[in-house]
Amino acid sequence: PPLEVVKAPPEVPKPTVPAIDVVKGSLSESMVTLTQKYRLESLTLASQDGLVIASTGKAPEQDAAVYSGLFQELYKVKHEPYYYVESKDVSLYSVESGAQNVIGVAHRKGALSPDEVKAIREDTRKVIDRFAAAGRKS
Repeated sequence: PPLEVVKAPPEVPKPTVPAIDVVKGSLSESMVTLTQKYRLESLTLASQDGLVIASTGKAPEQDAAVYSGLFQELYKVKHEPYYYVESKDVSLYSVESGAQNVIGVAHRKGALSPDEVKAIREDTRKVIDRFAAAGRKS
């Protein structure tokens, strides 16, 4: 007899992080995947001195300059790897990759959950290790 199709109850969206591999063929593809995976409006990765490493945003230079500075100000006050700036709907996080610290500037309404923070930092590190390291000639 044909197998009976059991309809699953409708999924209640949980704030779990989808298991999507963010490392794609290029840095820009990886950035788009990161942005989609975490339901962000945009994501900019900046160096500590405020330069754009990669971005899916419309004003990456501004994001990089303004928010890398803000991250460092916040970090002086309270050593955390993640801050949510409610007035700007922006999440700031840091990732260490090799010798450099990278600041993530994620635009999205609402803070990232602790699970998302942990995951986006790991994912960002993978992308940076894969691409930024390749671009650095020492």
